[in-house]
Amino acid sequence: MSQKKYTADILQKLDNLKSKTSLIPMDQYHDLLHNSDSPLLHNAAAYRRLVGKLIYLTISRPDLSYAVHIVAQYMHSPRAIHLHVVLKLVRYLVTTASQGLFYAAKTNLVLVGFWDADWGGCKLTRQSLTGYCYTFGGTLIA
Repeated sequence: MSQKKYTADILQKLDNLKSKTSLIPMDQYHDLLHNSDSPLLHNAAAYRRLVGKLIYLTISRPDLSYAVHIVAQYMHSPRAIHLHVVLKLVRYLVTTASQGLFYAAKTNLVLVGFWDADWGGCKLTRQSLTGYCYTFGGTLIA
């Protein structure tokens, strides 16, 4: 399952970013909460539209889920630093536009789950971060 055309449409609208790429979707040690001195965006609707498109893209791109989750928290009053992080995410899409999920036709139907927690890992709230994935027959379902 791939959203290559949808990704290409996002990149086409932001044509000036195609020359720049990023190997990671977001810096691990971001400090978005404490950047209140960054100016507010004048066009917050464009930020919200772009983040909404990225939310839809996470259906087939679990590698974007964490970064999109973080930037979506600032949709009510986005600042310039938040837009900078979203644009870095888009530059990551330039590098990985053809990625997606693969679902095999014939597999052994076994449900397997993996999870992990990072105690106090969130820099914003100091809460634990938990990640999980469930596969059914070797295919990612959640």
